[in-house]
Amino acid sequence: MEHFTISAQKLYDNMQDYVIIDVREPSEYNSEHIVGAVNIPISTLNAEQFTPYQDKQIVIHCGGGRRAKKACEFIRQNTHVITPIILIDGFRGWKSAGLPIKTNGKKIIPLERQLQIAIGILIFTFSLLGYGVSTTFFTINMFVGLGLVFAGLSGFCGLALIIAKMPWNRQKN
Repeated sequence: MEHFTISAQKLYDNMQDYVIIDVREPSEYNSEHIVGAVNIPISTLNAEQFTPYQDKQIVIHCGGGRRAKKACEFIRQNTHVITPIILIDGFRGWKSAGLPIKTNGKKIIPLERQLQIAIGILIFTFSLLGYGVSTTFFTINMFVGLGLVFAGLSGFCGLALIIAKMPWNRQKN
């Protein structure tokens, strides 16, 4: 499905006309975000969260755009929000344009990279165990690979949901 988009500069020049929704995880948002953006993590999306924005024009963004597209699909299918707009190149595009951000000074590894690290550790560990302990451990690598294929085809990754719930990724109150 085609998505409406907006450039970082155009959004910045007209911020008063939009509600900006950041669908990154709380740890990413707390580390740095667009001033005035509302954090509604993609891992916790539900239709009720968008009730206050039913009559408003919203711009959705994440780190680079993939999660924003998924969030827009959810919004279109489950809410009465005016058609959401995606920020071109997401938060990275905003930062590249040199536009103002709010930061807490702590850098957090983005969820996508945390996922890559976790999968790499799983594959490496079970490969070592497969060579050194029992070839049965290679079977686990097969399931990790199938999980990646499923995530790629369906857009759903259970491991990403688990990592998002880790203590370092939870929102601090």
